[in-house]
Amino acid sequence: MNFRILLTFFLLPVSWTLHAQDYRGQVVGSNGSPVGSASVIMLDDNRRTLTFARSGRDGRYTVVTPKDKTGKWLVFVCMGYERDTISLDNFVQGQKTMLTEKSFKIKEVKVVAPKMRQMGDTIDYYVGMFKQKQDRTLEDVLKKMPGISVGSDGSISVGGKRINKFYIEGMDLLGNKYSQATENINAGKVKKVQVLNNHEPIKMLRGRSFSDQAALNIVLADDAKEVWQGTVEAGTGSSLQKPGHWLGDARLTAMRFAHKLQSISIYKFNNTGKDILHEINVNQILGISAPDEVGFLHNINLTLPDLQPQRTTFNTSSLLASNWLFKTGKDSEIRLQLSGALDRSRQQQTTTTVYNDVDGGATIAEDVTAHSHESSLSGELHYQLNAARTYLVNNLSGYADWNRSTGQSILNGDVVRENVKPHKRYITDDFSWIHRITDKRSLSLSGYVAYNDLPGHLLLHDGSWESLDLQTLRWKATTWIGQRIGAVNVTYDLETNGNRQWLSTRNPLDTANDRYAESWLTGRVTTSYKNDWLDLSARLPLSWLWRSLGREDKTNVLFTPEVSAKLTFGVDWDLSLSYNYGWQPLSLRDMTGTTLFTNYISVTQGLGYLDNSHGNSFTGILNYRNISSGFFATAMTSWAGNSGNILYRATYDHGFYTTRPTDRRSVSHFLMSMLQLSESVHWCRLNVSLQGHYTEERYNLLLSDVVTPFTLKSSSATLSFSLQPATWLSFDANSNVGASRQINRVDRSLDSPTLVSFVHRLNVYLMPGKWQVEWSHELYHGNNDATSTNYFMDLSVAYRRKTYELSVAMNNVLGTDTYKQHYYTINQQIHQLNILRPREILFTASFDI
Repeated sequence: MNFRILLTFFLLPVSWTLHAQDYRGQVVGSNGSPVGSASVIMLDDNRRTLTFARSGRDGRYTVVTPKDKTGKWLVFVCMGYERDTISLDNFVQGQKTMLTEKSFKIKEVKVVAPKMRQMGDTIDYYVGMFKQKQDRTLEDVLKKMPGISVGSDGSISVGGKRINKFYIEGMDLLGNKYSQATENINAGKVKKVQVLNNHEPIKMLRGRSFSDQAALNIVLADDAKEVWQGTVEAGTGSSLQKPGHWLGDARLTAMRFAHKLQSISIYKFNNTGKDILHEINVNQILGISAPDEVGFLHNINLTLPDLQPQRTTFNTSSLLASNWLFKTGKDSEIRLQLSGALDRSRQQQTTTTVYNDVDGGATIAEDVTAHSHESSLSGELHYQLNAARTYLVNNLSGYADWNRSTGQSILNGDVVRENVKPHKRYITDDFSWIHRITDKRSLSLSGYVAYNDLPGHLLLHDGSWESLDLQTLRWKATTWIGQRIGAVNVTYDLETNGNRQWLSTRNPLDTANDRYAESWLTGRVTTSYKNDWLDLSARLPLSWLWRSLGREDKTNVLFTPEVSAKLTFGVDWDLSLSYNYGWQPLSLRDMTGTTLFTNYISVTQGLGYLDNSHGNSFTGILNYRNISSGFFATAMTSWAGNSGNILYRATYDHGFYTTRPTDRRSVSHFLMSMLQLSESVHWCRLNVSLQGHYTEERYNLLLSDVVTPFTLKSSSATLSFSLQPATWLSFDANSNVGASRQINRVDRSLDSPTLVSFVHRLNVYLMPGKWQVEWSHELYHGNNDATSTNYFMDLSVAYRRKTYELSVAMNNVLGTDTYKQHYYTINQQIHQLNILRPREILFTASFDI
């Protein structure tokens, strides 16, 4: 392989002297008459298609050799004539190629439309070939498409990596909140889904920069374009166990997808356990947006078991979102997004936590009833010019919330009140400009500025209060110039970025004002090379870093290289490899010497001085796709080794679990492997997928002042399929098995037992005529008495017409009301008893407008 790369570079000067060559001629029949509409295809040495042309009415054609390519053969194909192939070594400009007439006896055949088609880096999925009768939304169909994965949070991945853009008719209406489209666009309104592999969103950088991420483009049916459309849906019902309470579920949508205007507006309300707020959450990180600031305090969020969310969520949620995109020119657009959310949730849980890192062990028993209130407003104004020679984007966004939680806990037998108010507000603006000076040189300027304010108040279990106020100012500015040297793209950039953080703390143990400053100056050289089978990129940054905490300041000079490569083997296989060395300053949370309470029973303290961590990481992803058979496979492995991890000494005193840093450091290793196989066949619209995950984390804990190595191993396998043997009958099913074990590498007698859990789900759909009966089953069980066996059954009946639907649904028919589980974290063994939603019934009417 190294020889091929070296040979390519030696031949570059020769290739620069070559110009695209035209091959002109005429196609005639055996009687000498011109043959029109004949396909003339140019192939290379490996008989791969380079380009093609079609003969005119006079039989004449012109085939142009692609730049930097060499043709070997011309193939002539036309219906009613025998195929003919000639060598370009013997080609004479203007020559006539005679095709011999041939008759074909057509056998009786059954024409089956293709499910997928590939052209270059684009794969078309025809929605009608994947959609089953019960599917309502675009997301329902995406889950059946091989090679595409939809996460529980609505995020979409292709080939093991999250997509970098989500387009509707080639327009980016939703940015990083595309769940509003996938979960609300009617599947019947979509013609096909296009996967754009190796997608570079910036036009002027296409073919010049390395990208191994894909984008999705949604191609709508003709009747879904240039018209206003929407849905009105309302449901009402009641719980059928214990004290009955009213249930409601409502949805209003309005959409328009026109040539110069796109819009999606949504209002949703429900108290049936559905998670609707994730639709306005970020599904991916795009561009140069400022990093999201994470505060020290959070609403009371109890850890939920691995059940369907609607089993455990007691909520009253409202969501309002409106998205508008206006085309202001051929290559320019303005996007406006506004959203607001209200959520009140009730949680009830009994937990026993055993802390492995406390000398002699420590056990905390909690019986918690908590009420969380979340309310937020956010907005974004986005302008973009994405032309062939200029790219300009500016994104202004803001957010504010008024979250709070209250509750009561029986903590080791004592009744304790809980109260926390973790607020967050920010405003940020990011900007990017790139201009192509010549065909081989480009100039860029980009950056962002972001201000965050995160005030919070926390009630401790002893009745005292803590007040925290974290303010941050972050900025970044980058300028670069790029040029093309032969087949190699080179960019030289200079970047400055930094942040200022102010933390004010007042609690029973400490009152302090911390100040942290960080400034970077980075020079970077990035090279990328691309040919038919290889994409290679290397980033070589040299950075100067200055940091200050209190009266201490420190300077570092850093070299943090990144290398990535993608090898393409024909149209079916590709292999992506990446390596990087990372060096990161510790967060203010890890470095502040101030004592902080992070919840009503947890106390932490940082080092009190500047420090950092560093490490290496490697990722490899192998993809295989066979469009004709509908088979896709992805294998991924990643490894990360981090040094400089702080070892904390943990204690449990006066009802507080406290962690304080020591001067000891450790190394940790994290290994993750994943295999995903999926196939879609015409027989009974069968879609099958198999996923396997394995993770292994090696780390150290400080036990009795002795560094003790541990390993936490987790593995899981999931088999899923959907099948429609008849138009009136369909099945969706999946089974998952998961296992975890914590190993003490010093004293194996202290190893925890292996926990194994199973989850099986089966949905049966009976769909005679306009009726649809859905019968759902879920079974949870494990190998440990601490994990309960639970069976759930749901039943719904719907009458569906083209423009409306009436339905009645009963959830948790058997009325199962509790679920218990046992699981491990790095330093804990946790037993939980969760309260579940009771048996419920809901009547719903939905109308398309």
